[in-house]
Amino acid sequence: MKKYELTVVTNDGVTYKIPARSDESILVAVERAGIKAPSKCRSGECDWCRSKLVSGEIYTPEPTERRRQYDRIAGYIHPCCSFPCSDCRIVIGCEGETREA
Repeated sequence: MKKYELTVVTNDGVTYKIPARSDESILVAVERAGIKAPSKCRSGECDWCRSKLVSGEIYTPEPTERRRQYDRIAGYIHPCCSFPCSDCRIVIGCEGETREA
């Protein structure tokens, strides 16, 4: 297990720096830090937690990789089933207009 720094920007522009472990999903790390994040299915199916990966590397296990092709190209992830592989910066709750803070 490795540890990384996750920079989380909420839709209202607040930025948090939190620890994230390689063996836990980004959503779990965000919730563990007390940050409210959108989620429903927790398995990558509903698209409710869709967030923008601004920088960094993530891993999504193939059985839970259900992003649309556009989302893959544009850098959107599902934090509920994505795991950090490096320090990352994400914008959570970014349906519609995103802040690339």
